[in-house]
Amino acid sequence: MIQSKKESEIRKQFFAYRNGMLADALRGAGNCHTVIFGLTLQQVIELANAVGKDAPLANDLWNDIKCREARLIAPLLMPADAMGIDVAKAWCDTVEDCEICDALCHRLLRNLPFAFDLVLHYAHSAVPLQRYLAMRLLINLVTIGKPLDIDLVAAMAAEALSDADVMVRQVSKMIVDNLPI
Repeated sequence: MIQSKKESEIRKQFFAYRNGMLADALRGAGNCHTVIFGLTLQQVIELANAVGKDAPLANDLWNDIKCREARLIAPLLMPADAMGIDVAKAWCDTVEDCEICDALCHRLLRNLPFAFDLVLHYAHSAVPLQRYLAMRLLINLVTIGKPLDIDLVAAMAAEALSDADVMVRQVSKMIVDNLPI
């Protein structure tokens, strides 16, 4: 794969900021990525701010499923207006763990005009991580005050409280606790 100059610079920064202790702790905790530099989320955010929005670069980094930091920075680099629903679904379909899911929802998906459509699309997925993504995105939309049908949100969260997956249940509880009364 041929890397752009920007992508090469980002990867050099990943290497420069590497934190072996954090990387080892993440590996020890079962992180699914084979390449972990151990950057903190704050370091990833600062690097993304220095680079600026860049859709092709974001897509290239998102496609590096082996590297934790590439997956964390991609949502920060993707301009919301450059992401259509098909690309958003493709990204959602390839989310590999809760950390990446949280970053994707909080840093990008919640800013999309069709964010609630993604919630509806993934809320009843057979894949637990996609159901988690739906609830995580929903809590983001509730938190930022996105105009939503509160009765529908409450019903979805209440249903998810009995989900087989503990992470889905935990996020659903957060939604119930944060709904405006």
